[in-house]
This record gives sequence, C-alpha cells and structure tokens, in this order.
Amino acid sequence: QDLHGRADAFVALKNYKAAAMDFSSILRITPQDSNALVGRARCNVQLEDYDGAIADYAQASESGSGTADEIKSEYAMAHMARGDLAFKNNRYGYALHDYTTAIQIDPSITPLANNAMASLFLAQAQLLPLDTPENLLARRKLLDSVLKQRPTDQLALRLRGEVNYRLGEFNKSIADYSDAIELDPDDTYSLLQRERIYRRIGELEKAIAAFPAAIRINETLDVAF
Repeated sequence: QDLHGRADAFVALKNYKAAAMDFSSILRITPQDSNALVGRARCNVQLEDYDGAIADYAQASESGSGTADEIKSEYAMAHMARGDLAFKNNRYGYALHDYTTAIQIDPSITPLANNAMASLFLAQAQLLPLDTPENLLARRKLLDSVLKQRPTDQLALRLRGEVNYRLGEFNKSIADYSDAIELDPDDTYSLLQRERIYRRIGELEKAIAAFPAAIRINETLDVAF
C-alpha cells in the first residue's frame, strides 16, 4: 500500500519515471495488480514508451477484473500515439497496424484513426513515382482512400487529377481539378491543369474560357497556348 501511495504521489508531481519504478516494484510482488499495470502504462505514455504502455494495457485488459472497458480508450490512444510516431519516422506499415488496432480496441476512435490513416495514405501516394501504369494505379488507389475519408482534401484531388491525366482518363482528371477549384477558386495550378486537358481533348472553347482565369490570378505565368 505504501508503494501505491508513493507512486500516486510521484504521478501527482509529474515525476513519471519514479512513479513507473514504484509501479514496477509492486508488479514484481503482485504481477496481476491491474491498478499498478494501468498506473505504469499511463506513466509510460507520458514517457513516450508506447511499447511498454501497450504491453501493460494489454495485460490489464486480460486480467478479467472489469478493467478492460474502463481503459479501452486509453489503450487505443496508446496505439494511436505509437502509430503517429511510426508515421513520423516513415514506418508506414507499423503505423497502419497501430491505427487499425486502435479501432479494434475502441471503435469510437474510428474517425480519429481514419483521419490519421488518410494522412498516411497521402504520404505513401506521394512517394510512388509516376513512371509506370502499375505505380499510377497504386497511387490512385491510395488517393481514393484519402478522399473517401477526406473528400475536400485539395492536395489529394490535385494529385489524383494528375494520375488520371497520365492514365488517359481525362474526364476524371477534369472532375478532380474542378473539385479542387470549387474548394479554392484561386487555385492557379488546378485551373492551368484543367485548361491543359481541355486543349488535349480538343475542347478549345472551354480551354480559352479557362485560360484567362488562371492568368488573372497569376499574371507572371508564362504558359504557351
């Protein structure tokens, strides 16, 4: 009991390292102490030791003492935090695993996890070269996933517009750039790309109508018509 009290006092002082050590001492004596497991997990989150936190949350959840429902949100957020760290370090497979696991633990976290996964897919898409049909299709699949979660993601719309153009799917490309322009009427890049496609498919009237709008926004552009 003294160790519990001292650990809690260290937590109150935000001395999470000392608190974690006391919780560890408790667990050496009573390995299934769910309060100590959760206490150490919370300290490990503060110390950014997400592996340790997740291991403790998992053990506490399996204790059968009714703790699982009480901590599922914290447990899921530990996976989210570890996923964010993996994403930051370009370890996308690990990040995706943690995000999906977070949803399995606590379905209420789905919107947050889906948004994180959309950011991950957007980063992955930008890493794929535009050199082969296979890469273009893989990039589009990732961008489709992004836009499923974030329909107004302007960067994803621009990137998919370029992919569709390179795949020769010009109407889809025009639709993507048009959606981007609807979000931002001053989007010079999308205006010019859409004008380029109109010229490519021979719709010169639309190209002529689109071109002055882009030039009006950025009069320094030097674009051959």
